[in-house]
Amino acid sequence: MTASRHSVLRVPLVLLALAVVAVGAPSADACWLTDWFTEGSCHTPEKGGIDPTTVPIIDEDLLFSVNPAVVMIRANRVRDVATGTGVVVAVLDGGFDCDHPAIAANVLPLGYDAVDDDNDPNDGGDWWDNDWDGVRDRAVGHGTFVAGQVLAAAPDAMILPVRVRDDEGWGTDAETRAGMRYALEMGVDILNFSGSFADDEPENVALLQELHAAGILVVMSAGNDGLDEIANIFFERTAVAVCAMDAERTLTPWTNFQSTTEAAVLCAPGQDLIGPYGADSYAIWSGTSFATGLVSGGAAVVLEAQPMFGPSDIFHKLRDTGRKVFSRDGNRLPIGRSPHLYRAVTQ
Repeated sequence: MTASRHSVLRVPLVLLALAVVAVGAPSADACWLTDWFTEGSCHTPEKGGIDPTTVPIIDEDLLFSVNPAVVMIRANRVRDVATGTGVVVAVLDGGFDCDHPAIAANVLPLGYDAVDDDNDPNDGGDWWDNDWDGVRDRAVGHGTFVAGQVLAAAPDAMILPVRVRDDEGWGTDAETRAGMRYALEMGVDILNFSGSFADDEPENVALLQELHAAGILVVMSAGNDGLDEIANIFFERTAVAVCAMDAERTLTPWTNFQSTTEAAVLCAPGQDLIGPYGADSYAIWSGTSFATGLVSGGAAVVLEAQPMFGPSDIFHKLRDTGRKVFSRDGNRLPIGRSPHLYRAVTQ
């Protein structure tokens, strides 16, 4: 992997993930840590909005902790009925550790690296801060964590890892399209991209339409900018936009969300989730990236139970059987419900 691949055209995947929180002393990269605990986020005016800095301080005791999202989406109740068996979920991401014991048994040996154009999606970083943001290898562990969220909802689903972002979380639309096309050629059932396209240019729109027509459900992140809007690409209705909520089923302060019937929108737990990180370790992490993984896993459970369902059928089942979600000011939202997997499978 080259030392630096950055340009103004590259889009940071890690903008869709907030801080890793773990037990231990701060690393040398954690100069912002006090601000995160006191303000709830780390703001960088030059970027605008929230800086989702990664601090790789990990508590391995989290192995024995229960991911709160499992209970929130009722994944624990549905496991006697469906677990995602026979369903393949492509995870387009970066920072994979495909040998992590939490995901290794579910990872297909057919992964792809669209960044370096080879067949090894693993990326443990290069120990350099290539984008000079003060955090070294900030995206390492991201793909592992997302895959872990998919499996939290669908423990028997299979994961096709596709690397479309480098170790700092940056990538291009061209790399994302290459990863999506690979997933299409491999015949996956669900495509999880914990990011979004930079814009709705024709090439992006056409590829999402092709994936939808092929019967592949595409699930993407709404983003972590705290905006009351989602990207234009979602209004094509060929991909599900996933927003993040907290333990009270209230939108997090940093999630993007738009109350509209013109796009396919779901909400899922995205705050203080527990999952695999890297080098056999576990972490607590927040972001719409990880809420997206939970929705993809939920979709896998639905698809096992209803193998004839197409992308729109899966979305409508998750939405129509979902639980109500509340706005930041406490009002019930008319759309953007959160999956209730037991109801989705049994009703």
